[in-house]
Amino acid sequence: MIIIGNGLVARAFFNFQKDCKDSLIFASGVSNSRLTDESEFLRERCLLEENILRCKREKLRLVYFSSAGEVYGSTDRPAKETDLLTPQTLYGIKKVEFEELIRNSGINYLVLRLSNIVGRNQSEHQLFPSLVKQVLRGRITVYRDAQRDLVDVEDLSRGVVRLLELGLNREILNFVSGISVPISEIVSFIISWAQLECYIDYLSGGEKHWFSNEKLSTILPWVETYFDREYYKRVLNKYLKFYLKR
Repeated sequence: MIIIGNGLVARAFFNFQKDCKDSLIFASGVSNSRLTDESEFLRERCLLEENILRCKREKLRLVYFSSAGEVYGSTDRPAKETDLLTPQTLYGIKKVEFEELIRNSGINYLVLRLSNIVGRNQSEHQLFPSLVKQVLRGRITVYRDAQRDLVDVEDLSRGVVRLLELGLNREILNFVSGISVPISEIVSFIISWAQLECYIDYLSGGEKHWFSNEKLSTILPWVETYFDREYYKRVLNKYLKFYLKR
């Protein structure tokens, strides 16, 4: 397995480098969904094109990580892989563009649309560390309608490796828990776990991220029972100790 990148997702695959030797994990590029600098996306495209050529030369299967939240947007029902894509940000628009680039390249590939990934040593702009940082400050802003789908980065890596072992190819797949959890509930859990006082500023509005993992669960049967309503609590319990000291 060849790994491109050194961030949260890339590091999760380091222990699998001896596996799936026909695959290239592309876990590099823009990670901040709020970014509006075109040059950063151009840099990612150039790196992606370079690795598409490498996959052609070396007959490798490219694994690319897209963003479910950014390509589907807010939804009132679980978004499926066949749904119309409605990106609202430059980040989302570029993810759709890069997915199309890969599909039309002629190489073997697996495109995974991810929800919010949780793990150790995440960048501060990402959801989980951002929420923790605000709690530590003692004041946090929460949009009442906002909901998110959380997935442990280690569950992502072991799941993807299994998909590769099964020979999944030329597919676009939501890798999500399928559980849409209110941000207010996530914040309350963090505050309770940290045993801190924190004032919550509630604002109206907020995007509801809700994605289907029906296709994923037909390929990986453990997904259906493993990703239950309590899953997000297990994930937070696992990683909060790395961000908060009791």
